[in-house]
Amino acid sequence: MRTLPIIWAAIIALSATGRAANPAVEKAQNALRDGLPKAAIAPLEEAIRKSPAGERNSLGLLLARAQLDAGLPGEALRTLDEYCDKDSSQAAVLRAAALAAQGKLEAAAKLVSPLAPASADAKLLLARIRLQQGDRVAASAALPGENETPPSEPDALRLLIDLQLQLGNWGDAQSLIDLAKADSLLPAAELDVAAGRVLLAQDQPSGASELFRAVLESGDLPGPVRDNARLGLARSLTALGVDNRARDVLRETITSNPDTPTMRESMERWITLSRKAGEDPSANLREWAAQKDSRRTTEARLQLARSEIDAKRAESAIALLGQVKTGEEISAEDSLRSKLLLAEAQIATGQTGEARAILDDLDASAAGSDFSVADLRGRAFAATGDHRKAYESFQEALKRARTPEETSAAAANAMLAALASNDTALARASYEVLRKTAPADPSLLRWSFLLATAEAREGNIDSLAALAGRSAAAEYAFQAKLALAEWRLARGEPAAAERILGTARQEADVPDRASALAAAEIFAADSAGSKPREELVKACEAFLTEHGSSPEALDIRFKLAELHSRAGDHAAAESILSGIARSQPDAETAALAKFLAAQAASRSMSAEGAGRALAWYDELAQSSSPLRYRARFEQASLLLRDQQFTDAQKLYDRLLASDPPPEVRQAALMEKGDTLFALAAQDPAKLSEAAEVYAKVSADLSAPPDWRDQAACKRAAVLARAGRATEALAAYHDVLSKPPQQSADLFWFYKAGLEAARLLEEQKDWPAAIAVYDQLAAVKGPQREELAQRARRLRLEHFIWEN
Repeated sequence: MRTLPIIWAAIIALSATGRAANPAVEKAQNALRDGLPKAAIAPLEEAIRKSPAGERNSLGLLLARAQLDAGLPGEALRTLDEYCDKDSSQAAVLRAAALAAQGKLEAAAKLVSPLAPASADAKLLLARIRLQQGDRVAASAALPGENETPPSEPDALRLLIDLQLQLGNWGDAQSLIDLAKADSLLPAAELDVAAGRVLLAQDQPSGASELFRAVLESGDLPGPVRDNARLGLARSLTALGVDNRARDVLRETITSNPDTPTMRESMERWITLSRKAGEDPSANLREWAAQKDSRRTTEARLQLARSEIDAKRAESAIALLGQVKTGEEISAEDSLRSKLLLAEAQIATGQTGEARAILDDLDASAAGSDFSVADLRGRAFAATGDHRKAYESFQEALKRARTPEETSAAAANAMLAALASNDTALARASYEVLRKTAPADPSLLRWSFLLATAEAREGNIDSLAALAGRSAAAEYAFQAKLALAEWRLARGEPAAAERILGTARQEADVPDRASALAAAEIFAADSAGSKPREELVKACEAFLTEHGSSPEALDIRFKLAELHSRAGDHAAAESILSGIARSQPDAETAALAKFLAAQAASRSMSAEGAGRALAWYDELAQSSSPLRYRARFEQASLLLRDQQFTDAQKLYDRLLASDPPPEVRQAALMEKGDTLFALAAQDPAKLSEAAEVYAKVSADLSAPPDWRDQAACKRAAVLARAGRATEALAAYHDVLSKPPQQSADLFWFYKAGLEAARLLEEQKDWPAAIAVYDQLAAVKGPQREELAQRARRLRLEHFIWEN
């Protein structure tokens, strides 16, 4: 939103007649006519101090107007409160204009709407407010009708011409310009600038540039007229392709008038042209940002912050925005821009809570904020993983979008949020909005590919197949074939994946496609078993030689290490993985490589390899990586394997005290029990401790059933070793009381039954032992006949017959 120009015929008339003899008032009026409102403020303040009470209302109105034109709406409101008649329509219109300049557009509209039917000034102000709110229909409706006489007062006429131009009513704007020229209602130079804007809008840059040049050569000009003429000339020259001259004109505006109302557009266009010419504008921007506060200073800081965010240097942007003035010291437009940029930078640095607090505090009616607030709120939710709320925010942004670009951005973000929340139906709906909004947008193919791959993961490959079936030259046809092959691999159909990849070979005619296809073929061949390991190793090595810098190189290095490890060449696997760990900049990828390297080293079965593995596991365990719990567990397991029971127990205790994930906690408890069981060979008291540890796992309903059965069997074995046979049998019977499902692993069920039967045979409880063997034989398993034979043997040996 721009600071609103305020126009009030009664003010001008009163000031010109009632106070014409006052030199201070004359000086203020001249300053206002010359576009220098700040110069009018001091004389008017002096005049008010010296004037009788009866004249302070008219002087206060004039002072409020000067303050408003100088970008001080808060000061204008205070002047209106102190000196002006609160019931006058003139004061009400000025108050509404001041509120609008502060960004409080809805409050301003509420104040001025009742005055619009009887006041041309109020009607024009309401039109300007509605236009700033993005409601072009309401703005047009507030303009004077065809049968209404256009305003003759200069400032009202200026505003009406500007509104017609912004609404795209070129013919109406030109008619007003012609009228003002005929009746000399506005200075000729100012009207020529407006006429130039009409020519520019009608795609006549040559004629427009001539008009703007003529204005600039016409002599002494008021500041606003001169700067608007320069901006118009720069726009005309850009349209004509004369970029260097346009850039010079813009720079002249920026450097000659640090408080020009055209600063934002002038600087934005100068930055664009400088970059187009291959120049970096940042040095000039930093110089201006460091100077004494002005519109140029603020604009330079805001532009630098925008550049820093775009360059992924959000922390630097936050520091720059901390230098931007707040409150009355900058316009409501710049204050809003600063807050939105700060929220965007905070989202980029993970400060989503702070960003959302800023967004929640913004006035929803502020011009330009509604779409941006909803969009940034969606980004904040997405950054925290709340993709459903992100989708809802982007849908709100879609409703508030005013341009095709905003509509496309909101729909694309909504689609991505829906995909992230695994809702392909919502994603498809957002894609359809994109397709209708911008049917010629080249990005549509990329969005359709993302949507097709998501639908393929749900089993619907129609869209992906359609993309893959396009001509070889069609963009994303190649990627669609790779995605189809990946889908087949995920379904356990590697042969089909290989056939699909074979159809993509002719399209792999550029390096990035060639590397993607070569990597996919290696993975497909390994999954299909269509090539021996030695051939796959050579393929990986050839890939790394030819495509070593490709995005797929890292995956191939991991695959090569896996191939060596599967063949028992753990030293080769360790070498590759440790190399990845050293060279990989991504911390989590490096941590994974180090973890796998430690596993390979531990499998070498050498003391040196075990030492390296223990050291790597310890490094990971002390880091913040998600693998730290697993690394500590593997470290303890390795000590357990090497029979360093006391050291292993200490590590298990340390791990269990660190609140690890459930699966790691359960595994650590199980192996701690194993360690205590081993230590019981020298210290029988450890048997009770081991039993207690196993009992925790067997009673943990969050543990997998086979883990609970394993823990119960191990607890029973410990109890039996401790001479507590009755408790041991009870533990075995707990497992046997839950016959396994048909697809379940029978190992621990059989283990419990065989150990229970053995104990019963030792106790010479033949009927109970026979009952256990019968129970085991009743389960359809590989040992069914053998177990039935054992039951028959006991019956024969001990003369126990069925009734």
